[in-house]
Amino acid sequence: AYGVDGMVREKKEAFAQNFNMTIAVGVVLCILSCVPLVISSMITDKEYIYVIMVGVLLLIIAVAVNLFIRVGNVNAAYNKLLQEGDYTVNKKKRAPLLGRVATIYWLIAVAIYLGWSLPTNDWDISWVLWPVAGVLYAVVIAIVKMIIKAED
Repeated sequence: AYGVDGMVREKKEAFAQNFNMTIAVGVVLCILSCVPLVISSMITDKEYIYVIMVGVLLLIIAVAVNLFIRVGNVNAAYNKLLQEGDYTVNKKKRAPLLGRVATIYWLIAVAIYLGWSLPTNDWDISWVLWPVAGVLYAVVIAIVKMIIKAED
């Protein structure tokens, strides 16, 4: 309804500044999380300090991830209510087909990987399939989206 749409849009706009600030703080925390470890490695050579600083690093990253998830969930909820971004009507209609294509694609990639690696025992070379499959996946999905748009 129009009134609900307007209200949700206002709340999303009011939340936008908080969202942007929290994402920025999370990114800064991720970037600076290694500082305690680097500084401690310059000051001392005691291994237990390194272990503690790795714990601090992980704690800082955990706080940043918490921030990302909290504001990301709220922003995603606004997008769902307003049917924006990944939640537009067209994208929701395409999602089941894209999911089926992705499932088939990755099952074929696993079959090729195992079909190559098991008989030849070339595990040290066959891992190259995964980056290639990842790049080709983007191509396959782009082609499927173009076909879907052509049918619309």
